[in-house]
Amino acid sequence: MADSQLFCVAEERSGHCAVVDGNFLYVWGGYVSIEDNEVYLPNDEIWTYDIDSGLWRMHLMEGELPASMSGSCGACINGKLYIFGGYDDKGYSNRR
Repeated sequence: MADSQLFCVAEERSGHCAVVDGNFLYVWGGYVSIEDNEVYLPNDEIWTYDIDSGLWRMHLMEGELPASMSGSCGACINGKLYIFGGYDDKGYSNRR
């Protein structure tokens, strides 16, 4: 993860991937509804919620990123977040 910024809360969303690792909740992807249109959230952002402090932080991601999607599943294994599948503008995906 590259740069990070503090915010009060993460943007509302549906269809996101949320995973807990230690004292942190990681939130990636999903969409928001704007005037009856579903708009995918940026694929280069991942949000962390520090369960102990109650603070949200947004991190910009680098490297090979999955497309912006909703309905993905994820798991945190040995400190790495793995995201699989979901739905994007082209339909259902089995990308990881």
